[in-house]
Amino acid sequence: MSPRALPRMLWVALAALASVLSLHSGMLAALPSGLRIALAFGVLVLLPGEGWRRAIGAPLPGGAWFAAGPALALGVAWAALAVLATHLVGVPFTVLVDHGALWTLVPWMVASRTAPRTIEPFPALPRLAIAAVVAAMGLAALHAFQLGTPVSYFTDSPDHIATVRRMLASGQAFPVDAFFRDPYATFADPRKGLWHPVVA
Repeated sequence: MSPRALPRMLWVALAALASVLSLHSGMLAALPSGLRIALAFGVLVLLPGEGWRRAIGAPLPGGAWFAAGPALALGVAWAALAVLATHLVGVPFTVLVDHGALWTLVPWMVASRTAPRTIEPFPALPRLAIAAVVAAMGLAALHAFQLGTPVSYFTDSPDHIATVRRMLASGQAFPVDAFFRDPYATFADPRKGLWHPVVA
């Protein structure tokens, strides 16, 4: 790792720590809920994922345009691992909310010691390919914005919302008592995995 990269990593880690503490303490309660959710997603998922990417020296496929992809994948994996660890030791996974600042810092602390000095980059994508992918992403975002969240009796959204609500109420990552009567009332619903507690 270059000498200049270490201070940058420390600044990123400190900014993430300050953001997590501000969200947890309610200092940012005046902000719109959508903005707070986006900030929480960034500091609890994307930033730790980027820290692990740097720690293992993984190159960016497609360049900086698509940096969020590897960060999202590694960030979700890290959060899921933390949830699974709480389940194995028998404590509510909601403790991660109280101590979120600590597990958010871990990837950057590791990266400050293990990140390679240079990372062999992927071959650059042609500009036309990048433009096509960005256009597809824009159309998908526009479609999602126009459609909105499909919450109705004709979708499975109530099931997922109820599951997340029950997880938060009980502190159990794999609740065995759902709000809706179903054939999985006596054991964990196999349709749900680690993604739901990460969302919760």
